[in-house]
Amino acid sequence: QQQRNAMGSSESALRKHMRETPIGSLVEECELEYGTLDETVECVLMRMERLRVHALPLVEEAPTYKDFGVVDVVELAAYLVRLFPDSEGNTAHFFGLSLRELMERRKEDDELNELMGTHVAVVVRPEETLERVFAIMGQYDKPKRIVLLNSHTGNLCNIVTQWTLVQWLHSQREAISHERALKSTTAAQLMTAMPLAHATKQMSAQNALHLLYRSGKTACPVLAPATGRLIGSFSLSDLRGMSLRNAATLQLPILDYMATFEHFRAPVSVGLETKFEQILESMHSAHVSHVYVVEGDNICRGVISLTDIISFLAHTPTPASSSSSSSSSSSSSSSSSSSSSSSATAASPPSSSSSSPSSSAPDSDTASSGPAQ
Repeated sequence: QQQRNAMGSSESALRKHMRETPIGSLVEECELEYGTLDETVECVLMRMERLRVHALPLVEEAPTYKDFGVVDVVELAAYLVRLFPDSEGNTAHFFGLSLRELMERRKEDDELNELMGTHVAVVVRPEETLERVFAIMGQYDKPKRIVLLNSHTGNLCNIVTQWTLVQWLHSQREAISHERALKSTTAAQLMTAMPLAHATKQMSAQNALHLLYRSGKTACPVLAPATGRLIGSFSLSDLRGMSLRNAATLQLPILDYMATFEHFRAPVSVGLETKFEQILESMHSAHVSHVYVVEGDNICRGVISLTDIISFLAHTPTPASSSSSSSSSSSSSSSSSSSSSSSATAASPPSSSSSSPSSSAPDSDTASSGPAQ
């Protein structure tokens, strides 16, 4: 508020849109495809791969079919690593376990409980503003998916993801072009710089999963060991499609593993001086949630994630070309954010979790028979 008061008398078009646009206008209410607690990990991962999604809403069994929560690849990967701490161990048994069995095992694992406690679902109503949703998703220690509830029935009607916000930002390219703070921002300013947790092409896929778990990341670059040259990208969503039958492929070198499931694609990269608008365009056109920042002979210098983009928008004042928000605009926005925060609450169903979209392909992030997000 103090920043806005100090910057002038007119609010930028982008900030005005964020303050006035309800999140429900971006996400259609649709018929979701649900999983159940008695489905096996194999069944859930195969369905995620078939639907090209990263999260699956869960319901209890008949006759209630009550909304239970959301399961995603971040949670499943955490279970895999914690239940099989030996990175070279045989993981085939894991894919035959039911989600209900996983949750029973979680009760005995304090570290897993602590991890899942940071991934509880955040619940909002369709009338919540974009400004508020950006603020929630721009926090590095908060969920990257938000459960959207129908205001009248209280039922889950969709899941908002970071990719939802990036698609909206892409539609606001004209407004972004007039934002001084955004136009001058470069990849070097946005990126998380090296050293980063990274894999090498000799590393097994299972070892890479352990690496991601220990680093708290959902994706990492694959680098040539001697030079640091970027040769690939591995993410938790590469677990999709795993089953009892092909569990042994986790022992393959990481690039061979991704090729087995046709997950490999060249990583998207930008230069150190690439501007914000071009970074956003690269993410959107390639349908990725991470771009790597390189220089010279494709030497990796850092990474920019959707969280970096959204956090920058959420916490950087965006004055109009001539001036910015007035005191009255600021008070109104602050009041709106304050009142809306009461409707954005943390829900903690036993299996709720969230994560960033895949660095391979965001696809649609939840299973539905409606249009992809």
